[in-house]
Amino acid sequence: APLLVATHYFYPLHPVYFLSLMITGMLGALFPVVDTKSKGQRIYYYALTALVIMLAFERKFDYILLLLPVILLPIIVRHRGLFHKLWFIMAIMLVGTFYACASWPALKMVIILHSMFFTVGAFSHLYLDLGLKRLLWQFKVWR
Repeated sequence: APLLVATHYFYPLHPVYFLSLMITGMLGALFPVVDTKSKGQRIYYYALTALVIMLAFERKFDYILLLLPVILLPIIVRHRGLFHKLWFIMAIMLVGTFYACASWPALKMVIILHSMFFTVGAFSHLYLDLGLKRLLWQFKVWR
């Protein structure tokens, strides 16, 4: 049994799983541009549609209600507004990771790793858009 547990944590080294982590990171890099009409927004809505269908099949309608603000926000906010804020991306990822881990506890490690790659992808987008100084200024770290 200890070997089984040990190999479970090295599962990300599998090429298919590593590829899924890279794709998650790329989707994270597209996340800040979902507030403008773009290919990124279309991919975002395709992914959310698949997620809503999956949640509906599992009868997790309360989670679908939690997703409604995330579905509607890109239509309401201006470009480079809310989706370009570090605190917003971190809040979305923390809440999403919490609820996903609560729903699928057996996949907790997989969910956390994908959340981390998504967040790093989103942060890399913000870094390239804003630069380090303006990125850190959001937290009043650098003035």
